[in-house]
Amino acid sequence: MKSSVKDKIFAFIGTPRQCTRREIYDEVIIAGGIIEENITTLLHYVVAFSGAEKTVKYKKAAKLAEKGLLAIISEEQFFAALESKAALPEVA
Repeated sequence: MKSSVKDKIFAFIGTPRQCTRREIYDEVIIAGGIIEENITTLLHYVVAFSGAEKTVKYKKAAKLAEKGLLAIISEEQFFAALESKAALPEVA
């Protein structure tokens, strides 16, 4: 299965448990994904790491997700997609 990260735009909120944020950014770029620091309607996915739910960014992302403009995924979902073990959920 091909990585479903390619050509998708990601934002990351919270503290990753599996590795550093720098390592994650490097892997996304290698897989052909795009990283955005801000929560905007251009995003495809927001990856919610540990503690993400307590942030203002998460609340903004949740409002956009309710409208179907992006998807909030877990750290586990993200790494499964990055490793080509599972597909990312569809976003409108």
